[in-house]
Amino acid sequence: MDIRRLTRLTCCWIAAACALAANAQNGAAPEPPDNLNEILGIEECIEIGLEYAAAIRAAKLSESASRLSLQDAQSAYMPTIQTQGAYFANDRIDFDIERENLDWRITANYTLWDHGRRRIQLNQARNSLESAQTDLERNRQDLVLAVVQAYYRQLEAQKLVELDKSLLEASQENAEKVRAFMLIGKTAVEADVAAAEVRVAADELALLNDENALSIAQAQLPRTLGLPPEQPIQIADDPGFTLYQETGQFERYAKTLEETVAEAIQKRPAVKTSELDLRFFELGLKRAARERLPQLTAQANYGVDLHNFLRERENFKQFRSWDAAARLSFPIFDAGYSRRQLDRANINLLRARELHDDLKRGISLDATQAYYNLKQAEKRLDISAVQVRNAQLNLDVTAEQYAQGLVILLELLDAQTQFGQAKTNQVRAYYDYKIAQRSLERSVGKAAP
Repeated sequence: MDIRRLTRLTCCWIAAACALAANAQNGAAPEPPDNLNEILGIEECIEIGLEYAAAIRAAKLSESASRLSLQDAQSAYMPTIQTQGAYFANDRIDFDIERENLDWRITANYTLWDHGRRRIQLNQARNSLESAQTDLERNRQDLVLAVVQAYYRQLEAQKLVELDKSLLEASQENAEKVRAFMLIGKTAVEADVAAAEVRVAADELALLNDENALSIAQAQLPRTLGLPPEQPIQIADDPGFTLYQETGQFERYAKTLEETVAEAIQKRPAVKTSELDLRFFELGLKRAARERLPQLTAQANYGVDLHNFLRERENFKQFRSWDAAARLSFPIFDAGYSRRQLDRANINLLRARELHDDLKRGISLDATQAYYNLKQAEKRLDISAVQVRNAQLNLDVTAEQYAQGLVILLELLDAQTQFGQAKTNQVRAYYDYKIAQRSLERSVGKAAP
């Protein structure tokens, strides 16, 4: 092949590689979502998080790296071909572009037999790719849970702020009425005015605290989605909350604890990852054992005597040469290195088995905790619904009695406080239940959407 043509081809390959690298770099960051100005539901938020969250993107890159490693392992079954051009100068050959200064050759190598080392390496690479895919699914499940938590915490904060505003408004109305009663000489006294104003101050402080919590929740949700924390996101209300307020009904978890734990051990991505690790270390032990066995390789060389070829190009066949060789290598003495490699592989396998058993125990405990947390959340919902009904009834009766002058202002304020606390507990209980519900789904390995 003409040297100038070879140079042009090399430059073209370099330019193509640079273009591919530039395209990959340009495509690394996706375009911002175009629906951020809309009201987003929980599914839309999860969809954005699965595309933009840093943990998901990093897990996808790890999967791509494992796929490249698999291709490397597959390429071990192919021969390697290298070309080499040389320029010589020494005390017998001057620095010059002459035929005596140039040489060029092609070398090919291929492993004929290695006692299954390549096959083990290929299986390990496949195992690593499957493990990376499992880790990606685990990260997806973790991300879904994080989005659900951030989403419902923002909804909870919004509901509490709305409730605080209504309670503060009622307290301010009570304070104004008490002041008016005192001015016209009715039963109100200064102690009643002070009690009403204390109540107003307490409601103002509660509103301030919940507004601060809302601001934090509004920054946490976009951060969880992989967006800037200052990005405003409007989210849709949960229709299940309105249904629960009106009827006290909600979805209950039907499976037993034993069924939940069994499902978690079977489906959790962490268990599959641990099993893949076990398989990887088992293959590593086999590979370490075979490193002490002989290996057969083949090598072929093809060369061209350029300094004569450039002078007589029409006689190319006379200036080319080739040779081939097969080599059998067998380790005789390596100062115990291969023995230590085998012992190290065995230790890694034993350690992986211990971690696998401990992981299953940990997942069993995690599923048990998630199960009881959800059952507790369901019980809180039942109790909260009863508390709100009773507090509402008590407030209605006390307000009517106060209007008739049968009770003092402090009793009305106490009834309002109980009602406000019951409503606050109900809001917190509902969104704790929604998060506990998703936590249980994650603990049993439910696949991410």
